[in-house]
Parts: sequence; structure tokens; C-alpha cells
Amino acid sequence: AFWQLPRSVRPASTLCNADYSFFVEGLTPAREDPKLQTGGRWLLAFSVGSPTSRSYVPEEHFAGLVDAVWQAALLALLGSRFEDSAEGGRRACGVAISLRGGRAAAAGEEEDIQAGPGLSAKLALWLRDADDKDRVMAVGRSFREALEAAVPDASRGPRCGWRLAFDCFQRRAVTMRL
Repeated sequence: AFWQLPRSVRPASTLCNADYSFFVEGLTPAREDPKLQTGGRWLLAFSVGSPTSRSYVPEEHFAGLVDAVWQAALLALLGSRFEDSAEGGRRACGVAISLRGGRAAAAGEEEDIQAGPGLSAKLALWLRDADDKDRVMAVGRSFREALEAAVPDASRGPRCGWRLAFDCFQRRAVTMRL
């Protein structure tokens, strides 16, 4: 049953101007959720836009990258990669991907989103609690490792690598970077 999930979930690259999320039961993917107000999220953003942008991805690699990072994040979350062994708890509680720009595939075209100027994606790994900076950084490093393993060919990833930012909900600001 567990391994059927990735096959039964539509590829994230089929989205157009939409969000896709998977969260622990009882949580809402919103910083206003009372159970998440002391948490935050690790963010990875990338886009087709300008080749000089740090987050630039060549258009021909965009849909494949979207699917690879979504699947890697989903499997890492489900596989308990982000569990806190010291406390026995789960730090990460959800994953979301947002795609903006582009256009939906027309009838007869491939199912993937049709890339174009302004096409961008944002992948987020959500954490319940961000009080312990060292543990939050450890989750971020583990997240980056999962992304690097999913896309080992650096030329298919963002131009400047896997640059992650941590958005702390209590401070309403990016407080850490990897």
C-alpha cells in the first residue's frame, strides 16, 4: 500500500498555477494553523526565467525537476527521514509544491505543463516546531541531501545549486539559509 502512493498521485508537473500538498492528518498547509505557529518551512524556489538568476533551470529540464523534487520530498517525509531520534518525534509534518506561470497542456499535447517565461516552482518542507536551531538546520541538511540524491546531475538542477531558505512563522522572516 505504501509504495503504491507515488504511483497513484498525479505528477506535480501536471499542475498549472496550483499548489499540491501532503500533510499529517489534522494539519492545514497554512502558517495560521494553530498547530504550526511555532514552526516554519524549508523552501526551494526555481524558475525558467532569466539564465542569470540563481534559481534558473533550463526549460527542457523544468518538468522533470518538478517531478523529481516532489517525489523525493514526499518519499523522504513518508519514510521518516526527518524524524528526531533524540525525542522520537517527527519534526517535518508536510510537504507542498506550488507552480506558477506557464500554461496547461492543450488537447493532444503531452500532459506536463508547458514551460514558458515566468514559469516557477516553490517546494516547501513544513516543520511543526522551529525552537531548536540545530535541529531545524539538521532537517534542512537532510532535505537538501534528499534533493541532491533525487537529481544527481547538477546541470538538471537550479543554476546555483540547492539553495534552501527557512521561513520562520513566529518571526515572519527567513531566519536561516543553506
